[in-house]
Amino acid sequence: MPITRDSYRKNYLTFKLTLDNCGEEPIHRPIVTQSHGVLIAWDNEQPNAPIFLSENVSNVFSNPDIDSYFNLSPEEWMDNDISEAFEEMEDPFSWNSIDPIPVLINNKPWNVIRHIHNKTRFIELEPIYRDKNLIGRTLSSFHEIRMVTEPLQYIDNLPELFKVFTEKYRQVTGYDRVMIYRFDEDYHGSVEGESKKQEIESFLGLHYPATDIPPIARDLFLKNRSRIIPNVSAGTNRVIFNPKAKNPYDYLDLTYTQLRGTSPIHIEYLKNMGVEATYTLALIIDNKLWGLVACHHYSPFFVNYETRKTGELIVDNLCRRISEIEFAKEQKKRKELRKKEEDFNKYLVSSWEVLLQLINDKIDLPDLLQVDGAALVTSSLGIYRQKLTPDEDILLKIYNCLQKNPDFFENDICTTKDIRELVKDQINLKRLSEEIGGAAIIQLKELDDCMIFWFKKSERTVYDWAGDPRRPYEVDYDEDGDIQLSPRKSFEKWKNAVNFKCSPWDNVTIEMIHRVKDIIIKRNRDWNPFQSEQYKRELEQITYTASHDLQEPLRTIDNYLMLINEELGDKNGSFDEYLGKTRNSTKRMSKLIDQMLVYSKVGSSTMRENTDLNSVLNEIIEDFGLKINELGAKIIFNDLPVIYCDPVDVKKLFQNFISNSLKYCKENISPIIEIQAKKNGSSWMFSITDNGIGIKKKNFEKVFSLFQRLHHHEDIPGTGIGLPTCRKIVESMNGKIWLTSEIGVGTTFWFTLKSEQLDHELTKK
Repeated sequence: MPITRDSYRKNYLTFKLTLDNCGEEPIHRPIVTQSHGVLIAWDNEQPNAPIFLSENVSNVFSNPDIDSYFNLSPEEWMDNDISEAFEEMEDPFSWNSIDPIPVLINNKPWNVIRHIHNKTRFIELEPIYRDKNLIGRTLSSFHEIRMVTEPLQYIDNLPELFKVFTEKYRQVTGYDRVMIYRFDEDYHGSVEGESKKQEIESFLGLHYPATDIPPIARDLFLKNRSRIIPNVSAGTNRVIFNPKAKNPYDYLDLTYTQLRGTSPIHIEYLKNMGVEATYTLALIIDNKLWGLVACHHYSPFFVNYETRKTGELIVDNLCRRISEIEFAKEQKKRKELRKKEEDFNKYLVSSWEVLLQLINDKIDLPDLLQVDGAALVTSSLGIYRQKLTPDEDILLKIYNCLQKNPDFFENDICTTKDIRELVKDQINLKRLSEEIGGAAIIQLKELDDCMIFWFKKSERTVYDWAGDPRRPYEVDYDEDGDIQLSPRKSFEKWKNAVNFKCSPWDNVTIEMIHRVKDIIIKRNRDWNPFQSEQYKRELEQITYTASHDLQEPLRTIDNYLMLINEELGDKNGSFDEYLGKTRNSTKRMSKLIDQMLVYSKVGSSTMRENTDLNSVLNEIIEDFGLKINELGAKIIFNDLPVIYCDPVDVKKLFQNFISNSLKYCKENISPIIEIQAKKNGSSWMFSITDNGIGIKKKNFEKVFSLFQRLHHHEDIPGTGIGLPTCRKIVESMNGKIWLTSEIGVGTTFWFTLKSEQLDHELTKK
């Protein structure tokens, strides 16, 4: 029978079925319950009259008038045992672990099941059946647990574990079929274990599309770990709301109930399979839904609450064994990769550039991860390949595509089972060898924009689906144009071959990729001459040479020029102009060398202290006092932080920015410079905004390059070292720097400073 919008109106107050929202069905909020029990709910803070109840309540209690229950307190119509169970719910520690409570109502046995959720107090009544044809085996919890779990302790592989578990659990419950249903990373499911009656068809090895168990249903299994439908054909009971209650529908969340009504499309799905009763338990590993234990029966069938809850304990034990077996397998591989990691770590030395070591044939990059091929692509050294890889031109296309799509990476690592699928919207890979399937990629920006690729062979995999996964629903429309949906009617085996994909990248391999990345980065930083002891000694020598050996000749030249000027006296004529220009050039060269010295020393100092940036700015304003007064400039700042840094470098940083803004101001307009700071995680983000002449967008990067000036020295004096120095200071503190600007409006320089020690904030000008 097709599922119409009318079917959903009977199940939900507001949900309207469309082709686009099948997976959004609010199955936790139906306005119906299963017919085998009674549901009653109260406002937990004012538990007087019920908020809502199932319409069959009058079949259990003596009063046939449903409306009268909304005018009575619980003790006025409940039996004493139920009334006491209701009152116990005031203290959750006194009742939560002792359910169910067996009671007699009108001489019929019932189980009372209680819980509190969403500020709502729920009581459910389930019948205690005596008919042996309707219920599963009844064992003590101890014997049930022991019978199923003891044999599992001696099994060390998953197929055998699932075989034994399903056999034992079918014996305990009495269902016609018990299955282990496992989810993959896309939540498609497969039957990994099965025990069944001999005469029924096997589902072992069949795959099911993710649409069969939509996200909301999977989420419910994480919260309420077991679910029973004892009679698929039994119909439902409506939920009746208290007409006097305020917003009673707000309380309707049946997530944790046993009697929650079932989706019409799921009922139809089970009927199409010929199934009349189900019992399902969640397999939860590491707080994720790993799979399900699915029990089917081909006639109405009920297992009592104790057996269901005991089943949850049994399944907890199964999950533990799954984790132990998978962990043992991972540990074996982890041990193998650790040995390779140790060898790799020993081979890379700190005294030689890392990239040059990586392209040496002595390092077998594919073997490092036990894969089929590897490649290293850099912007300067080109492409280096080992074993199975794409051709160089295709590899370069993939590299360029990934450079433009940083979202493909998480923590600078990207993994895919199909490299074609990853980049299909960007580039055409028709010429890529069919042998190549997936890839794992490390992005190493600080190493010449390098990327390391590892490739795995593609595998042709044939899947047996339970029906065509491309058509989970059959769609039709009624006379009024309303949609009608039916779940697929055929579960006949449907084969599907998948090409060009590799086996999934397992957790152990991904861990290894992260460790390899860390080793490479550490070795590069150890080698990096800007951080080596050798470099520091060379820097001291350069500093001495620049400050003495270069400055001294300049002073000598300037002194001789001054003597020549005095010797010539009034007779120098045009020589006066030449001598003046020459002396100005020597002074400019001396200033340039001074600034180069400052630039070379950035980041080399080990001095760090808590530095009040408000005080730093006040010192700078005092230093620039004459220039500020001359231009009528305003420098605005408030409540700048205290940061742990080199105070000399930080003062130079702000000094250069302010000097730049004063220098490039608009004619006849007083400069206004505003400095702001905002906390951003463990960093501070600063902005320095002026109302100057602005910078063209094409020059945004150029201004941070050494000796790159946008104006002639004769127009605006300068050396082209100030902003590069700012960049170097910021980057030495693990920060970033950039700018925004508009010609004729002004410029904002942005930068972040990451403190080595979390700042204490200061609110002082």
